[in-house]
Amino acid sequence: MCALVTRPAAFCLLLSLAGFGIAQEKDKPKPEKPEEKEKQEAIQRHIRNLKSSFTADRIRAAQELAKIGEDAKPAARALCEAAVESNVKVATEALEALEKVWPSLHKNVVIILAEKEPRKRAEAIKDILLLEEDGDAATPVILENLKRHIATSNDFFGADESVAFSIDALKRYAAKSTSFVNALLTAAGPLNSKGNNRALALIALGDLAEENPKSVPQIKKTLLTGMGDRNPKVRVAALKGIANLGKNAKDTATLNAIKRLKLDSEAEVREAATACSINCIMNNAALTRESYLMIPDISPLLFWLLVAVGFVLAWLLAALILRSACDLCSVEAPGFLKAMLLVLVHSIVAGSIGAGIHFGFVWLGQKTGAGAGLATLFSIVFSLLVSAAIAVAIYIPTLRVRFAKAVGIWGWQFFISNVVYGVLFLLLVGGITTVEGIRRLI
Repeated sequence: MCALVTRPAAFCLLLSLAGFGIAQEKDKPKPEKPEEKEKQEAIQRHIRNLKSSFTADRIRAAQELAKIGEDAKPAARALCEAAVESNVKVATEALEALEKVWPSLHKNVVIILAEKEPRKRAEAIKDILLLEEDGDAATPVILENLKRHIATSNDFFGADESVAFSIDALKRYAAKSTSFVNALLTAAGPLNSKGNNRALALIALGDLAEENPKSVPQIKKTLLTGMGDRNPKVRVAALKGIANLGKNAKDTATLNAIKRLKLDSEAEVREAATACSINCIMNNAALTRESYLMIPDISPLLFWLLVAVGFVLAWLLAALILRSACDLCSVEAPGFLKAMLLVLVHSIVAGSIGAGIHFGFVWLGQKTGAGAGLATLFSIVFSLLVSAAIAVAIYIPTLRVRFAKAVGIWGWQFFISNVVYGVLFLLLVGGITTVEGIRRLI
């Protein structure tokens, strides 16, 4: 009986030990195949040779990487560096190798280097950004695009899209790169006659200051120069850049320059100077409740309650303005509740259609290469016309007026609204400036 029990038990024990041994064998890392190891070593050797001082070595390295094909993907960045060098033979061989190593990246790289239309270059850079961290391989090509076009590309209808996307990509992949910062410093200088493109460089310099502390003195000097430029867009961009310097912008010279621009002849410059002054006082790049207005932190519920109260107050004010517009046109003003209902219906309909018009013009501008500025201008004009048409269509049956009277009511409503909201904005700016002055005295 013991034998009958012992034999099966021993057999099971042997099976268990055998299974454990097999599992251990599976868990052991498989040794790298000799040919795979040699291939990786060869790729690294070719990458080093792409940086050789001898042209023949660089050409041969690119050709060898082309033979390896897609397994040589780790060499993509080195090939992109070689593709933008001044030696045409090396650049050509590097591009041909990249086509074998990473075909999809090669397609976008060629567009960035060869395409004349900014929109198409921008689309290529967007495709590279979709690669996330892998897109870093194309950094040398994107930097080359920035250098080539930021001071030469036509920016009459707005900044070059490819330049804007180049800056965004380089902020992600090369934020601490000296080459990137130096390229922006050059582009942000007074020798760059392309005001919109120069403005992009000035704003980007402010964004990069924190990650490049050694470059801060040079960045600040460039931004201060921009603050004195004749072009208001450049002055606004320089102020936005200065705002991001935080404590580095609290010296007397910088604060005095900001004060002078608070009295600038251009409204947009004065607004930017006020915002910049606030940010410099806070030692931060954004206006925060805790550090500036001394408003305690609030719960999300209270925040949305305040938003709701603000919405209701704005709604009531709009109803009052509508009633005032009716009085000015010698039309019997609607009851308060009716006025609120008319305002609500007009806001929902006109707002929805206006948003559609805006996005439509932006899309059309991107497709035609007309630029964001022109697209925004057209969208504003058309949105106003549509808003007027909707208001007239609502007022004729509900207020029982003729077409001319309905147009007059909308006109007065539009005028009074702009005056009232303009005064409220100036009061807000005045309040912020007063608080700032009190804080500085304290």
